[in-house]
Amino acid sequence: MANLKKIKDLCDIRNITQVDLAKAVNLSRQSIVDMMERNSTKTEILERISKVLNVPVSYFFDEIITTGNHTEESKSDQLIKTQNDLIDMLKKENAALKIELEDERKSKRLPSGYALASEPQTELKK
Repeated sequence: MANLKKIKDLCDIRNITQVDLAKAVNLSRQSIVDMMERNSTKTEILERISKVLNVPVSYFFDEIITTGNHTEESKSDQLIKTQNDLIDMLKKENAALKIELEDERKSKRLPSGYALASEPQTELKK
């Protein structure tokens, strides 16, 4: 069974408004809302939405596997979670590298216009 409420979750994660999603798939915002409330749509529309949100169509279907007393997430849910975890990790690493670079600049007390050896060099105009 389809779970189109995942559309809202993905829009939130990807910072995409329902209006932007609707425009991208050539629908009205109200059509998107109605589709999520009905939990039903045409396959063609779901394919367009999945492309915009960068997930497989299967992501919107409950693929929950029950084994014994516990339930496993679908592979799509696991991949989305892993992707989001990697994005968060890269953002943190990037922020740490920026701080490290700024600290190195300060410790070398480089005059304005000079770059560290690790930075791309640009030719200064005279």
